[in-house]
Amino acid sequence: MAPPRGAARTCAPQQQLRGRSGTRPLGRTLQRIHPEEELTEIPWRPGKYLRSDAVASLIALNEEFKAEFGYNLGISDAYRDFAGQVEAKQKYGKGADTPGKSNHGWALAVDFGTGIASFGTPQYRWMKEHAADFGWRHPAWAEPGARLPEPWHWEFWGWAAPGADLAVGGAPSDAKEFARKALGGDSLQYGCLERLWTGESNWNPLAKNPSSGAYGIPQALPAEKLATAGADWLTNGVTQVKWGLTYIKDRYGTPCDAWSFWQSNNPHWY
Repeated sequence: MAPPRGAARTCAPQQQLRGRSGTRPLGRTLQRIHPEEELTEIPWRPGKYLRSDAVASLIALNEEFKAEFGYNLGISDAYRDFAGQVEAKQKYGKGADTPGKSNHGWALAVDFGTGIASFGTPQYRWMKEHAADFGWRHPAWAEPGARLPEPWHWEFWGWAAPGADLAVGGAPSDAKEFARKALGGDSLQYGCLERLWTGESNWNPLAKNPSSGAYGIPQALPAEKLATAGADWLTNGVTQVKWGLTYIKDRYGTPCDAWSFWQSNNPHWY
């Protein structure tokens, strides 16, 4: 739904995002990733790609799976470019998400084989017990008896390798680390927040929407609203996260509620 007529958007739709490939339209930004530039190939599955942090966690998960079963996780599908999403929609109908909205297009979803593709197998039960430790979740809509039972479909929600730095540094002042701690270590809510602000700004404290002027990690509009969280709001990601978490709590309640709202709008905003 759109904001009420005449109401200002506090966090505006992000029209462009500056990344390693330059300025690109969002809404489809991560749906048209260039794999050779922005993704990592799954080592034992040539030609299949995911976001780099998802591959790192998948490698760790695979080592545990292989120790248990003696072979690698089977992967039938991972990242789909936009054309691939269109093809999947034509092939599977309701069994595939709308092109441009698929988690496969965000490079954050995998379709598994090797026994995981059937409910109740030892491999599926093992995944249900262990995958969350590595940031992988089986979505509620894909559970037995849900609207679209798919034992093979799993999604990455974020994972910090033991002893590893987070995306923008491992210091306590790091914006992602601060957000994780501010959410009490709730991996589900942090996963929603990570996706939300990756879509808005790629967690760049200097990100500015060239059309609206929305600014910072949470894309505050007007940008000066961030000043209520601290005098260093212009460049300090932690200060911006403080403001953004307060905004989300006041307006939506939780990051997952904000993320759900963001996904429902095209162009995206919250």
